[in-house]
Amino acid sequence: MRALVKEHFRVDLCPADVEIVPDGYGRPQVAGAWTRQIGMTPAVSISHTRGMAVALASLEPGQMVGIDIESLTHSRGDFQSVAFSEPERRILDTMPQDVRDEWSLRMWCAKEAVAKALGRGFAEVCRRSRSPRRKLKMEWSNSICKGACCMSSRSLRGRPMIAYTSRGKDFVFSTIVYQQGAVQ
Repeated sequence: MRALVKEHFRVDLCPADVEIVPDGYGRPQVAGAWTRQIGMTPAVSISHTRGMAVALASLEPGQMVGIDIESLTHSRGDFQSVAFSEPERRILDTMPQDVRDEWSLRMWCAKEAVAKALGRGFAEVCRRSRSPRRKLKMEWSNSICKGACCMSSRSLRGRPMIAYTSRGKDFVFSTIVYQQGAVQ
């Protein structure tokens, strides 16, 4: 955040100047007197796991961002039965075992990134994805996880949200940058 603000507004911030506080839904947001100085509050998303931390920020008004990172070496038990719909579990079942764990985490990270961009928790996104009026449809291809979020929401208007996934060593991550009102 400090580098972004310095680059775009030429404002030097100390680490203590950048506060991370939860909004009304628990989503992290940045705060500090400097937000009045630059005339905006940047969008931010953060994630961490097993000694690795990542963040994604945007200065664009109306832009929603989400990021998630997970470790391939961390055992999670049977999270797939809770996190994925039956069709999504069938997709995973068709994959060879050597790639199934990675793609399972890619799917998880993509849903987490979408949930963070929407400012809602993973549980709510999963709940909405099973509602007849609000559904979350995920499409998968190579290193891109396309999450089409077709929820009944004035801000989305049924337009798809695309979360990109990748793997770096023993970590899988997903990012989304979504401009409200933009044609996708």
